Amino acid sequence: MNSADPTTPARRFSREMAEQLAFGAPFAPTPQDAQKAAALVAGTLDLPPNKTWRMPAEITWYENPFKEPNWVAQFHMLRWIDPLRRQAEKGNVALLDLWLHIAEGWIEKNPPGRGRANYSWADMIEAARAMTFAFALPVLEDHHPEKLPIFLDSLEQHGEWLAEEKHIRTGNHALQQHQGLLVIGTVLERPEWVELAVQRAEQMLHESYDDQGINEEGAVQYHQINFLWWNALGKRVQIATGSTPDAFQRVAKAPLAMAHATRPDGRYELIGDTEEFTPRALGHPAIDYVSSAGAKGIPHWTGWPCSARATPTAAPPGETRASASRMLPSTASDSGPRTESTAMPTGWRSRCGPAANHCSSTRGSTRTTRRILTELIC
Repeated sequence: MNSADPTTPARRFSREMAEQLAFGAPFAPTPQDAQKAAALVAGTLDLPPNKTWRMPAEITWYENPFKEPNWVAQFHMLRWIDPLRRQAEKGNVALLDLWLHIAEGWIEKNPPGRGRANYSWADMIEAARAMTFAFALPVLEDHHPEKLPIFLDSLEQHGEWLAEEKHIRTGNHALQQHQGLLVIGTVLERPEWVELAVQRAEQMLHESYDDQGINEEGAVQYHQINFLWWNALGKRVQIATGSTPDAFQRVAKAPLAMAHATRPDGRYELIGDTEEFTPRALGHPAIDYVSSAGAKGIPHWTGWPCSARATPTAAPPGETRASASRMLPSTASDSGPRTESTAMPTGWRSRCGPAANHCSSTRGSTRTTRRILTELIC
């Protein structure tokens, strides 16, 4: 096991940043933290959607009890030990012993690029683990300052790994890698890593979102997931640098597109790989409107710079405000209501219904989804 030399001066890190950046799932406190910590103390680990696993006294890090890549990936992220950190910060300091036992064991047995599992240093996994280590630095400083060098060394290794372009992948994995490097650079006070992470994120934003806030993903449900992930990254960029690039304004527009892809029953259309899912609690009035049957929020067409064809102002006779939010008036250039919408009042049609039904037959088509959602909005 690695041990720190007590005669070596402690290196600096930003305690303030480590504390401020520790937010959001899965690092924010939850009502289940005490239960999860107790389970770990009892030697059981739950990594949904997998079964519960009985941990050995000494983890080898070769473990793959269910022959499931998802389980191994989550296992090596180490986010599952964070409830121990959060409970220790609330006063149960003894839990840090288990946190240290697991985390130090991982560091010792998984050097960069030579881990004991294929996923030890895989893309996104290394970033999640680095954030787990970074957010524990303040409580370690308070109760186990002699352990700080071990984790500062590991964070340096993670930062160097993520700074190398050859280790960066694409899509959501790259997003998490940029976030990991941002956190490491901010906490370790490495401005060159912060700058690199922000540059990469800004470039990726231009590739992932168009100027109407429509995401590249083919599934509407992933539009919401990406919105939450990008919002978290944007908030961390703001904390780390004091501002966010203009490109993040594209993310701010995303809920409007998601609102237009919501059915009158308040659930997303099944476009792409989307499950029955209700958009809510996204902090946007358009989402509040479509997920509450018009009881709260603001209609998603309000203030949206589209043609008159896509700006209904009131529900027609026999329609509720919520259902009207999914229907757009015909114009002289229209051929009238579509056949799929024959039950709708004359002169009205549901653009989302037929369009989404068509799109769902081409599941996974990013280009088709983006085109359909653009048509829904404008």
